[in-house]
Amino acid sequence: MTELDGRHFFNCFITGAAKIFDDQNYINKINVFPVADADTGTNLASTMRSVVETSVVHDDLKSTALEIADAALAGARGNSGIIFAQFLYGFSYEVANKEKIDTLDFVLAAKKAVPFVYEAVAHPVEGTMVSVIKEWAEYLFEKKEKYTGFYELLAAGLKQAHKSLKETTKKMDKLARARVVDAGAKGFVDFLEGMVEYLRTGKVPNPEILKTAVIETGDDAINHDDITFRYCTEALIQGENLSREKLKSVLAGFGDSMVIAGSANKLRIHVHTDTPWLLFEKVGKLGSVIAQKVDDMVMQNEVASNARFKTALVTDSSA
Repeated sequence: MTELDGRHFFNCFITGAAKIFDDQNYINKINVFPVADADTGTNLASTMRSVVETSVVHDDLKSTALEIADAALAGARGNSGIIFAQFLYGFSYEVANKEKIDTLDFVLAAKKAVPFVYEAVAHPVEGTMVSVIKEWAEYLFEKKEKYTGFYELLAAGLKQAHKSLKETTKKMDKLARARVVDAGAKGFVDFLEGMVEYLRTGKVPNPEILKTAVIETGDDAINHDDITFRYCTEALIQGENLSREKLKSVLAGFGDSMVIAGSANKLRIHVHTDTPWLLFEKVGKLGSVIAQKVDDMVMQNEVASNARFKTALVTDSSA
């Protein structure tokens, strides 16, 4: 396949999403950064679910890419889910406005999407999903003249992604101590494996099955670190001419693990804080908070590390 249209692109996406669904429990188990709350697989699967459920597929690639990015942003969960959504947003913004794109169009859009990812994260850390995305995109760019077929290009890129994933353990002490790779990066590589599988076989999972596939909750964790800020806090903000810098300034004093993804009309935020109620009050002055979620990471970590019962009651603040 030397050209990719909107429908083939969506098929690549949902095949990648299926790989994340299949691997989500393992991704949860190796989740030690930024905190060991055993939910990275769950968050990525939830982000994928939003895309599969709400995207409208078009014949032309640009329109489909925009649909996928918007759905991912609306349904993104957790640090990794929002970073992934920001990569999709960057790709959709930069990809050529064509019904079909070739490998060069794809490579250029992937490379240009990388700064969007780094811009979204307040303090990007090498050895995580962001560096694996960067190294994968840089490799594709280096090989842009060598491959004209999408399968050959992305299969070669997948090998580089696996290499980058393996190296995450060496780049971060937390991962080295736990003897694991970065969980978010593992999810991204799983996604790439799905894309390559579709391009190789032409087989695509039934989207209806993915819409009802079980999203796991973390039941194990390899590490039990101290948590600096208790609540994983997220919000989707809508408005006109939203300022990323102004929002970043407001959020800076609330905690850590800040991620801001999206456009001037819709932004998804993620912060670890002790005062989510005050955070929502502050950001509500910058735009309309159309969705919000708070997870107690201390409780999540305790349940994941020291489960005593087979059954638990789980609540979700987004309900």
